[in-house]
Amino acid sequence: MNKKQITMVTIALMLGNVMSGLDGTIINTAILTIVAALHGIQFMGWIVAIFLLGMSISIPIWTKIGEKITNKRPLKFL
Repeated sequence: MNKKQITMVTIALMLGNVMSGLDGTIINTAILTIVAALHGIQFMGWIVAIFLLGMSISIPIWTKIGEKITNKRPLKFL
């Protein structure tokens, strides 16, 4: 890999980490509203657990899709 490709891969990895952090921030911001709508603080653990379960299910699915259609297609514009 040349220097430009290494830079692009590094930026893509950093962007993935930022997006993951934003997902957690969105849940933390919205959790108070969700708990208020459900009328109970006892559901707060369930909300976080469902979010993490959804993430742990979706990551392997998107990985398999990426393997099937190759990960190069989305990054072709780089």
